[in-house]
Amino acid sequence: MKHIRKAKISAVLIAAAIAAGAATMPASAKYNLSTTTQGTAFMPAAQTYWKYGEMNKFRAGFYWNCGLPEQCSWRPCEDHSTTSMCNSYPAGIEVRDKYESYWSYPSHMKGQKYWQCAGFARMLASDFFGFNGDKIDNTQDDGVWMNIPYKNGFQFRFGDQLRVINSSHVIFVTGVNGNTLTFADCNADNHCRIRWDVSATITKSYGSDGQIHAYLKFRDENGQNQRWSIDSIQRPVMAGDIDGDCRITMTDVDSIWAIYAGYFDTNGKDMTIIREAADLNNDNQVTFADYYIAYTQYDGSGYFSGQRFITCLTD
Repeated sequence: MKHIRKAKISAVLIAAAIAAGAATMPASAKYNLSTTTQGTAFMPAAQTYWKYGEMNKFRAGFYWNCGLPEQCSWRPCEDHSTTSMCNSYPAGIEVRDKYESYWSYPSHMKGQKYWQCAGFARMLASDFFGFNGDKIDNTQDDGVWMNIPYKNGFQFRFGDQLRVINSSHVIFVTGVNGNTLTFADCNADNHCRIRWDVSATITKSYGSDGQIHAYLKFRDENGQNQRWSIDSIQRPVMAGDIDGDCRITMTDVDSIWAIYAGYFDTNGKDMTIIREAADLNNDNQVTFADYYIAYTQYDGSGYFSGQRFITCLTD
């Protein structure tokens, strides 16, 4: 039986289902969500406030290489043959997007670190999206991330981590305005130097494979023209995003009902992460209460303003 689309649900049914869900709720929930709501993450004023706070901590022209993620120095890295001078950050858990393999098994980045440019971008993203992994000894994972190969028509967002130049460099998106994108990064100079709000133009052209590819074109601080390919995008997994397309639609609401009702097609899908995304009240199970949250919060905006981002995966 399919769920009722935006029709009136009787108060008796709602009350009974929520009460039943509450009765089966474990004594202690897993608290597997970030501290930043999806609504806040999409709010320009909140983005600007957060950005200037980060710019004060990680100042342009400094070097991200003190051994601790929250610190930087005036001393450039002299040699990258070892990582002894460079900072790192927990990589967290990565999953592929639905277009490549529908919620495929989480990658083996779990428990590993990203260094230099990738670590800096991941740290900024983790701070913005409210993840709380251990930043010193990497004993905890720090967020669950979608790893999305670039496809034509993709809409960039504040907070995206872009892998560019054949994935040899990673940047953090600090703003998007039409075809203009601004970003922060470190180690573009191969010395772990920090930059903020580098402005680039997004261009597109056909590649030798017949597909449309995207590039960032800008002039760097040395006056050199740069043209960087955009290869893939990394974003945090949103609670409620069942189909892995990085936005909330009625399809996701339908899927939460299907999981609760027991007729969701699980064939070829990793249900560990799908159930995490469907568990909106964070009580270790998918019940009518989760569907009711999705049903009442869905407003066509592309996100659930009161929901957060998934911090880790539990079995």
